[in-house]
Parts: sequence; C-alpha cells; structure tokens
Amino acid sequence: MRKPGPGQEERPLTVFTDDYRIEGALLTSTMVRTLDDLNNDSTFFTLNRVEPTADAPELREGPLSVNKEAILFVLEREERPALQSRGRFALSAIDLRLGEHRVEGLLHVPPGGQPKPLLDARTPRFIAITRAKVTGPGIEVEASFLAVRRGAIQFVQVLGPDATAAAETEPAR
Repeated sequence: MRKPGPGQEERPLTVFTDDYRIEGALLTSTMVRTLDDLNNDSTFFTLNRVEPTADAPELREGPLSVNKEAILFVLEREERPALQSRGRFALSAIDLRLGEHRVEGLLHVPPGGQPKPLLDARTPRFIAITRAKVTGPGIEVEASFLAVRRGAIQFVQVLGPDATAAAETEPAR
C-alpha cells in the first residue's frame, strides 16, 4: 500500500456494484476530482486501502482494482472543498434507478441543456450527481457528491424546474 506523497491524498470512497459495497480509499492528486479518475481511459479503478464491510467479498489486505464497468456508483464519504469544474453547469433534479438502488439529486448539465443528451452521449462514462439521496437494500444515505456510471442507469425521471429550484435553495448536506 502506497502512502500519499506531496500533493496527494487518500480519499475515502464507497464503491457500489450489483453484488458488493466496498469501502476504501483512492490515492490521488489533491487537484484531481474523483469524477476525473473514474472517467479516465483506464479499465480499472484502484482503491489504495480497502476496509472490510459486511457485504464485501472476503478480501486480502492491500490495493484492490475494480472494473469500472462493474461499478453502479461511487460515493465520496467525506466533504471535500469544491475543485474547479470543467466548465459551467446548470442543474436538473432527477430520480434514477440502478437495479434495486434509487438515486435522487441534481444532475450537472450544460447551461440551458437537458439531461437526456448527456445521458445519451458516449462519454463521459460517469456523471456527477450532487445533493444525492441514495436508497436501496441496506442503504439510506445522503451525499454531497455521487458519481454514477451512465451504463448502469435503468431509467431516469426529470423532476422538473420546481424540484430543481427547490433543491438548489436547500442547504448543502
């Protein structure tokens, strides 16, 4: 297990797949967003440190690489200072279903844009959901940031401008 060097940090994450919930830490640059690590060209996403959970497979100590195509969503477990986004975004309140999990929150879309073109695009592989509420088997959690793999979304409902305006005025969780 590598220790963080200058300009690096271990970022506590929970990775959800169809079968497992894995808690660990991503070793990354302090200037790189989790979303950028997920959307890079590599096939696997590596957790530097893995923590045992009741529903995780029996794992050995050390780094764990997870195939990105197996990931439903990734939750940042600690509040982080916002990094500069890759441009300006508008927000759209949505309700997503990923298997038995439901995610409600704000999807970041281009200004004046709608969620569907972003969801239909070939890239990025993962999309950002902020002010997210996740429910499903054994989980009910709120998170300021969630990265959702677009290919895992079974269906989505846009909740409309009233829901978006209400969510935007709520205090961040």
